[in-house]
Amino acid sequence: MTITGTVVRAGCAAARLPLDLAEHQILGEERADWPPVMLFDTVQSGIKQLVGSLTRDDDLVQEGRLQRARVAELRKAVALETVAASRREAADADHDARVQADEERRQEIAAAEAEQRRAAREQRDADQQRAEADLEAQRTAAAKADDAARAAAERADRADAAERIKAEKAAVAKKRRAVAAEKKTQRVDNELRTTKASRAAAKRPAP
Repeated sequence: MTITGTVVRAGCAAARLPLDLAEHQILGEERADWPPVMLFDTVQSGIKQLVGSLTRDDDLVQEGRLQRARVAELRKAVALETVAASRREAADADHDARVQADEERRQEIAAAEAEQRRAAREQRDADQQRAEADLEAQRTAAAKADDAARAAAERADRADAAERIKAEKAAVAKKRRAVAAEKKTQRVDNELRTTKASRAAAKRPAP
């Protein structure tokens, strides 16, 4: 380890102190993939490579190259993680969209089924009301037919009764005429007999 390398490392360490302090305050932990840290390590690796090349310190140059390689790997890992996070977010968004679509579809199906049940219930109620109305109309028609039949029967009975009364009155009148004729005949016979008796008495000689 050369003196130049030691000085460079010490200077880099001193320059990094404020960054380490900020890292602990902001993140609460050491994070090699924190962008300011990666930027500082990139600059630091360049300084090491430059100074090592100028001072012919191969160890410092190699250390700078390794540090740059680590930063490159970290950047690659961060990029991959970013892509993976984006894909996860896209997958989550797609999943949420599918879940939302499924929920909306389920709600639409439930609403359609509820509408079908409501329509079927209304149809059943309408059919029942129509059947009740038809039954009531049939009952009314039957009652009217019964009333008409009873009225016709009553009229027929009254007509029959009137005919019987008329026939009875005619029979009574005929009988009365017969009786009157018989009385008249008897009266005429009596009158004839009386007349004959009177004549016979008139023809007999006086004693």
